[in-house]
Amino acid sequence: MKPSDDLFQLIQSLTKGEKRHFRLTASLQKGAKQYLRLFDAIEQMEEYDERALKQQFGNERFVRQFNVAKGYLYNMILKSLRGCYADYNANAEAKDLLKSIAILFEKGLTPQAAKLVQKLLALARQHGLQVVLIEALYWQGKVDDRLLRTEAGVTQNFTELYDALEQYRAALMAEESLFRIRLALPDDAPRTATQLAEANRWMEQIVELGKAAPNSLNVQLWGLLGRFLFSIGQQDLVAAHNAIAQLVQTFEQNPAWCRERAGSYMMALHNLAASQRMLYDEEGLEMTIAKMRHSTELICAETRPVGLHLRTYLFLTTCLHRLRLLNRMGEFRQATLLAPQINQGIEEYGNHLPDELTQAYHLALAESYFGAGQYRQALECNNRVLASPPPELRRLAWENARLFNLMIHYELGNVELMEHLIRSTYRYFSRQPNQTQFHRIVLSCFRRLLRMRTRQELQAIFLGTQQELALLRLDPYESSMQEVHRFGLWLTAKTTGEELAQLSRKEYDLAKDYYQQLLGQQQGGSRKGDQPAELQTEEFQPAEMEYPAVA
Repeated sequence: MKPSDDLFQLIQSLTKGEKRHFRLTASLQKGAKQYLRLFDAIEQMEEYDERALKQQFGNERFVRQFNVAKGYLYNMILKSLRGCYADYNANAEAKDLLKSIAILFEKGLTPQAAKLVQKLLALARQHGLQVVLIEALYWQGKVDDRLLRTEAGVTQNFTELYDALEQYRAALMAEESLFRIRLALPDDAPRTATQLAEANRWMEQIVELGKAAPNSLNVQLWGLLGRFLFSIGQQDLVAAHNAIAQLVQTFEQNPAWCRERAGSYMMALHNLAASQRMLYDEEGLEMTIAKMRHSTELICAETRPVGLHLRTYLFLTTCLHRLRLLNRMGEFRQATLLAPQINQGIEEYGNHLPDELTQAYHLALAESYFGAGQYRQALECNNRVLASPPPELRRLAWENARLFNLMIHYELGNVELMEHLIRSTYRYFSRQPNQTQFHRIVLSCFRRLLRMRTRQELQAIFLGTQQELALLRLDPYESSMQEVHRFGLWLTAKTTGEELAQLSRKEYDLAKDYYQQLLGQQQGGSRKGDQPAELQTEEFQPAEMEYPAVA
């Protein structure tokens, strides 16, 4: 059995400040500290090699029970980290207070314990720590003997407890509803009427929970995230933007609550940036990125354990949204200049990025290179997506890469290879339960293209496929697919002779005007669902939907 490298991964994840704190803690112990020598040896390794470690410490007694020594060092590091971050936020402070209350109570120092209980109650209420509040109210009844000796006291104590439990239960139910909506609306587009109906059922529950617990910030958090996710599923970008903007505002109006949920705040900003990009709001996107950068530096100094998590969100927002926005603008060459920064970020934050987001980066870069006419580089990026097997869930990026692969090889003139790729891709999609009409149209197009020889025959296929896609865009469950947009622009470039960058810019300008007028109408008090009359045209297609981050 391969030796576990958990200890190696833990040591490699430590910051300079955390290592310094560990060594300082170790120095307080008397006697020889063999575990500190083992720590130093593992710290200098680039890859974990247990055999080399045993050879290095071959004469030491602890090598005979090496797993025990590793386990001891692992627990010592965790103990040091607990001490390092004992008071870095209110939740950590609350846990220490609870331990102190229990100790004082057992020693019979009840008045002192009662003072700490009041401090714990204030802390829990200020920072919205619902579980801590329940525990504090429970301890209040134990340390204040007089409270439970009167009818009014018993009623007060248990009423507060039941209320806290109900608030916590409502928050849990709202959180469950959010993830039920997420399950009902996977990114395996197109979404069906059945999926939307299921999501709507859970959205109604979130609304009712919000009415039942209007003062619960946690219920508001999950409720607004649910509204955001549900609106994305309905292709209502304006409603999605309004929901996530309201959530960001809620965080910023409650700084103590926000500080305890720094990761959730950054996630909300990340989704706000996504909605601004899909609404073609360049200025808003840059303002959100600037806010994220400022908040990251303010909230997460290097000694905070959440620092890397927040910086991962900053990297996601800064690079991914800018890259996708530049692609939509047709600024493909400028987008390719982000490649070094993106590759460095993936290397640095790769362990904190889900596979689908890493694939999204590579696919967006492939699109940039493709639009810039650099097909070899596009193929290299696209192959990075296809190098891994399709994920069990959220496989849309991987499937898009298979279709995009055909476009790239067509431009490279790899006719013989394409015949094999088309057969392979057809077999894959024919086995999928979510195969769409769009998949069939694309594969049929490329099959026919390989048989044509004259320019007139090629043009006929391009035009015929365009007409099929035009009809497909009328289907609300197919039109949301990003690949429909990308493939449609490529077909237009083939039939008109215009460059892909020019076509992308034209569509970008049209879409930007549409959403600016739509937002303007909404701010001016227009009825929900109204559109500018001049924009009610089949020429315009809304921005692509994407799967947002919710945790």
